[in-house]
Amino acid sequence: DAVHGRVSARERGIAVPKDMLDAGNQYLQKLAANDSLGSLDLLRQRAYAVYLLTRQGNVTTNSLAAVQKRLQDAYPNDWKNDLAAAWLAASYQLLKQDKEAAALIASPQAMLERKRASDGGYVTGYYLDPLPRDASGLYLIAKHFPERVRKLSPRAIDNLAAPLVDNRYNTLSSAMTILALDAY
Repeated sequence: DAVHGRVSARERGIAVPKDMLDAGNQYLQKLAANDSLGSLDLLRQRAYAVYLLTRQGNVTTNSLAAVQKRLQDAYPNDWKNDLAAAWLAASYQLLKQDKEAAALIASPQAMLERKRASDGGYVTGYYLDPLPRDASGLYLIAKHFPERVRKLSPRAIDNLAAPLVDNRYNTLSSAMTILALDAY
């Protein structure tokens, strides 16, 4: 997330020390290539690392394919509904692989527009709480799929706001919500 902030700051014309960005990118490259990480949480992190590297213009096709294969092999029925699919979809979009990107972003978009459970359906997990998940999904759709963001139902924003109303937020979810709303 620190690298994400630095990349966003740099894109807005804010000076970011090269050594800080380089150190973060070295870590991301190791994370993206680490095929020993196999849980869904860790594969989500790898997908996020691939996205951040792709966004900076790095060639990530091997890492992208490796993470997607690992997700498909280990979680064939679950991963396309996970935020990992959204990170990979945005990476494919950046690489101009529109067909693959569109196929992968469809389920995360549907999750963003889902009907909330009466209790809010609040489930916690590593990068999986509803607010950072929904904020990240909205961010990626708004930033990389502008034709889709215009078609989002109001329910997407309602789902984003619900955890805020319930005081279920932290620094990560707050930062992602700000990025999402700015991109939106």
